[in-house]
Amino acid sequence: MATTTFKLIKTTPFDTNGTKGIAYVVALNGRAMNCSTLSFADQPDAIKLDKDKLVINGDIEVVKRPYVNGLGETVQGLSIFPALGIALSDV
Repeated sequence: MATTTFKLIKTTPFDTNGTKGIAYVVALNGRAMNCSTLSFADQPDAIKLDKDKLVINGDIEVVKRPYVNGLGETVQGLSIFPALGIALSDV
């Protein structure tokens, strides 16, 4: 099991249909990524805040996800998820 430490850039609490969580923007080696407590709902102890750092205990995956920026352009973003632990086939 790995431990990864990210620089914390932004924290945004949210409440969607009664489900509360926190969305984080973090950085590692010059790359900005998104992470949400909802992604780690099955592992509530996996995410820890340590001053200006976000520490994730456990294996993770970084996934490319397109989003529309403020200029209306579709760009690629990076999101952090717990490792799925199974292989996915591209069929």
